[in-house]
Amino acid sequence: MNRQFVDEKWLRDYLNDEIHWHKECEPCQFGGIMRLRETDESGCNWFPPYLRSSGQPSEICLPIAQRVVAEAMKKYNLEAETCDSNQESGTDLAVTISMQRRMLYIPILLIDANLINARGQITQVNKLERWFENGVILINMSSTAQIESQAGNDHRRTRKASQQIFTATSPIQTNDPQFKKVELLLFPRGAQNEN
Repeated sequence: MNRQFVDEKWLRDYLNDEIHWHKECEPCQFGGIMRLRETDESGCNWFPPYLRSSGQPSEICLPIAQRVVAEAMKKYNLEAETCDSNQESGTDLAVTISMQRRMLYIPILLIDANLINARGQITQVNKLERWFENGVILINMSSTAQIESQAGNDHRRTRKASQQIFTATSPIQTNDPQFKKVELLLFPRGAQNEN
């Protein structure tokens, strides 16, 4: 399939426009889009962005976000990276420099439901959150952990969990054969309970 080449800002704006067509997802925003070093098996050269739900329950917006991203991945690829700069040496000259991405990307940390830090009392997580705010790292969580973190009656925890960036991948179902293989690897005698 031939894809149209677009820049990252255009693609992010497009994804946000598409999800905002759905009233229930108006507060949601897609985050940065990561370029793949090589195209995936379908020919796409970018990784699905993370979704900041901004207080909306993930079970409402996650399926919509997944559809929007899946359709965009069929239509668009990221164009080659370039950087425009003006050099001042007597005359203004626009120069286009081809930029090669470094081998290291912004580190992505996946947190589980037990690291929501709703009261801000976990010193190490406070530091990670400051790094996230300064663009040094990305913090996100799986959609499964995001849903788990909203359980209970702690409104501060629920609000903070809903503000986290979480992946837009579908959680594996417990009846999936892959799930059973992992379960048997971790618990050779079988899982005794839900925990």
